[in-house]
Amino acid sequence: MNHEYEALFREGCTVSMIVKRTPSLAAIISEARLNRAISVECRPLDGCMPNRCFVNVDRQMAMRGGRMMTGWYFQEFSNRFVNGIAHALWMPISARALDITPHEGNPPRIMFCEDVSVALKRGYTVPPKKILSTDPRVIAVERFETAIDKIFADRFVEFGQPIDVSKTDVIGAADQAGLPHDVAFSIMDIRLKANSHYENLYPRG
Repeated sequence: MNHEYEALFREGCTVSMIVKRTPSLAAIISEARLNRAISVECRPLDGCMPNRCFVNVDRQMAMRGGRMMTGWYFQEFSNRFVNGIAHALWMPISARALDITPHEGNPPRIMFCEDVSVALKRGYTVPPKKILSTDPRVIAVERFETAIDKIFADRFVEFGQPIDVSKTDVIGAADQAGLPHDVAFSIMDIRLKANSHYENLYPRG
């Protein structure tokens, strides 16, 4: 891999969930034209699994009724970028929405923006992102990530069906983002090996 990008990926990076109103949260909401953020209580329930929010909420609705609210919670990667994570909350009958899915660090609350479009493709919905860094390497990587996310979203048909991304697709997305091809293919390898590709790309400092 290009040595400049190797150095970037070796650098430690602090990853934090946004749990209160911050300037970076306001920036991503404004740029992506999201709904107003609300503060939601985290109340993980027995049997609920991390990173399986849609399954958790489906199961809870089957047992207790209520409905699903879909949208985004947010993470900030140092001063590099803020991104949304597709997420589902459980809304009990005649009660406020609850986040019943466990999170690392057990936050008492999360900031959440409702977005009904997330329900259509769930984790395949293109996430909102606000690049905070002026480092051209970070900008190129995140523009490439967004281009690949759009390819996955455009080709999504139904859950359980494979989504093919060709080498030509990767090269086109890399050229569009101004990213060296070898770096782009290394990122794709990381994405194929893990669901949480952001955290694998930028190790925690």
